[in-house]
Amino acid sequence: MITRRSDLIRISLLVPLLLLAAIGRSSLSVDVENLAMKSVGTATERVAEVRAREFGNQPYLVLLASPIAPELLAPSDLHEVEHWVETLRARDEVISIEQAPTPHSGARCILATVHTTADGRYAEAVESLSAVARATCPPTYRLAISGYPAVEVAIAQELVAEQARILPLIVAILALVLLAVYRSPVLVAGALVAPLTGVLLLEGLQGFLGLAIDPMSALLGPSILTVGVASSVHVLERYRHVLRGDVPVELASRVAARELRVPFFLTMLTTVVGFCGLLMSPIPAVRRFGLLAATGVVLAIAVTLLCLPSLLRLLHRPGPKSVA
Repeated sequence: MITRRSDLIRISLLVPLLLLAAIGRSSLSVDVENLAMKSVGTATERVAEVRAREFGNQPYLVLLASPIAPELLAPSDLHEVEHWVETLRARDEVISIEQAPTPHSGARCILATVHTTADGRYAEAVESLSAVARATCPPTYRLAISGYPAVEVAIAQELVAEQARILPLIVAILALVLLAVYRSPVLVAGALVAPLTGVLLLEGLQGFLGLAIDPMSALLGPSILTVGVASSVHVLERYRHVLRGDVPVELASRVAARELRVPFFLTMLTTVVGFCGLLMSPIPAVRRFGLLAATGVVLAIAVTLLCLPSLLRLLHRPGPKSVA
């Protein structure tokens, strides 16, 4: 009973941590403008500064309103599209609006320069202005929106959607492979719980630190999940090997965890050192990935050693085939 109680306490201690991580994860934002992907202290940064000084760096949207049926265009339609342009010009997000050549008669093409914040953010202004432009465009016109800010916003939205889709897909594939190997839902769950916990804790830490998701950090989940599952599989394989000696689950789980502490520590150390090598990069997103990946590896391996043996003792009831 004492062992079972200590295992329950150890597992239950994860609950408040996971709740905090879920709160932090809910505040994660996206680095739409890819500011973290811009190099620091390099020739590329100096060229960008010169270009901004000479030509400006305010982002602008290209909005093209084309009549759906040019042959049926009426003077009232032209008046409505002029009113639409003036409505956009009066928006707080807009610095200025300039006319641009149009591909055909009756169309209106404008360049809308949008405001940026002090730290270079413009996604909110772009999304707001785009929504207003679509909502107020005359019904007899078809609206097309372009410009690199609109493209970056669209890419960021796809990045978030892809991240929400790819991690569950990887988990499902790993679960199927593990089920085919172990044929035990308990062992499959044990192999996945620790790495998924590590991923959630890392995402919660990102949220609390205010670190936005960028193309590099979007790879953290699959990376930590892969390392974590590999660590869990090592524990499970050693555990099953000890079980073949007709020892009880309690002893087998303790022996497996004890024998793997040193190999896990060395693996964790070398992996962390490898990821920390990315701190030499001039690109902030790469440095951030190295630091977060190293933290995620520590979290995943720590949860594996601390909690997986407890889960095995609490839930696993091996039969003859489970240790074959």
